[in-house]
Amino acid sequence: AQDRIAQGDFLNAMRWMGAAVARSDASDQWAEYARLSMLIETQNASDKRRYAQQALEASANAYLRALNDPARVNALLQMAGSLERVGRGRDMIPALRLAERIQPREDVVSQLEGAIAKYGFRITEHRADNETAGPRICAEFSEPLINVGTDYTPFVRLPDPGLVVQADDRQICIDGVQHGERYRV
Repeated sequence: AQDRIAQGDFLNAMRWMGAAVARSDASDQWAEYARLSMLIETQNASDKRRYAQQALEASANAYLRALNDPARVNALLQMAGSLERVGRGRDMIPALRLAERIQPREDVVSQLEGAIAKYGFRITEHRADNETAGPRICAEFSEPLINVGTDYTPFVRLPDPGLVVQADDRQICIDGVQHGERYRV
């Protein structure tokens, strides 16, 4: 497999590694099988998804068979990359958080911060709705908010007690603001 890797032939390297892992069932070989599966370049979208899914499954096997913390962390890093490739970027965050708890390495922390910035719960947009008689300030989030029975007022620091916080689907709005005024929320 190593000469195939040196030649950039990741498909055949992955196949050789698959034969090796079938005999040994070793964690490090599962992790390498996952890594090689992710390196295969193809223009076929179906093949790309299949190799990414294969990498995800191999990284799970690597994690489950790991005998030490560094091997577990490496498997989780492979898993995170595979999750992103299969369109499950949000699921990277728990895998990377687990890796950070196991061994808080700089590369793990960096990837976790990147995943949170890209896929974590966050404000995606803010705006002032000032075209109506009753203007309001709104913040839109990356995910729907819990609407039933949740009062979001304690989560918003308001400059004026006369302002009202209202949540709707993916946004929190502050009603009661005045045209032409500045507010720090």
